[in-house]
Amino acid sequence: MRHLTAAMVATAVLLLGAGCGDNGPAEADTAATTSAAPTLSASAPPDAHACVDVKAVHLQYSVKFSDNVEKDNAAMKKGDAAAGDAAVKELRATAIEWVGKLEPLAAQVQGPELRKALDDLVAALKRYNAGDGVEGGNDLLQRSRDVTAELIKSCP
Repeated sequence: MRHLTAAMVATAVLLLGAGCGDNGPAEADTAATTSAAPTLSASAPPDAHACVDVKAVHLQYSVKFSDNVEKDNAAMKKGDAAAGDAAVKELRATAIEWVGKLEPLAAQVQGPELRKALDDLVAALKRYNAGDGVEGGNDLLQRSRDVTAELIKSCP
């Protein structure tokens, strides 16, 4: 599960990063966390502002979550239970931050497909945070992929 998690989150990050503009995958996480949101005109579609914010949060926390999964995988390979436990605690903390930032943004989205994908991801994050183990992690990955796909489709 842990190796699968890293691969799936990394794929989502690469896809979302590719959908965010001309930045390559190596620049996508930096662009999401260091650049200011683009200025949108008042005549922009209703979800345009929400899309910018949702993309930034989703990309930032997908990368952060993936990094923590990699720490956990490295600890497992070394047989370092303490480091593995610390990585799992970081995963939980990241998931808590992620849902805390994503949930209010999801409420701003008007498009039904993107809104459903975001609501499903928020619910999966909450289940994961409640300690829903491997199944919760698998659901979280699927919901994250769904949001990535909807962002690419719905948010130019």
